[in-house]
Amino acid sequence: MTIVVCLDDKNGMMFNKRRQSKDRELIRNLTELLQGQKLWMHSYSRGLFADAAEGIEVRDDFLTAAPDDAVCFVENQDIRPLCRQA
Repeated sequence: MTIVVCLDDKNGMMFNKRRQSKDRELIRNLTELLQGQKLWMHSYSRGLFADAAEGIEVRDDFLTAAPDDAVCFVENQDIRPLCRQA
């Protein structure tokens, strides 16, 4: 699984319960980079990708439902349980 996360300078994903990733250019670049590959996300994030009618898989359990080769856009979920221990 490839996880896409937008972080601030202090490695935070949210600031006062607001997203870091509300940037049209970032969204456009990400969709171009995927080249048609499905992007998995939580329903919270779907509004950012309003122009992308296809190729978006929205599920609130997307981190556990996505296949191993999936690309997941994460804004407000804790991904620590998914990290492998070294």
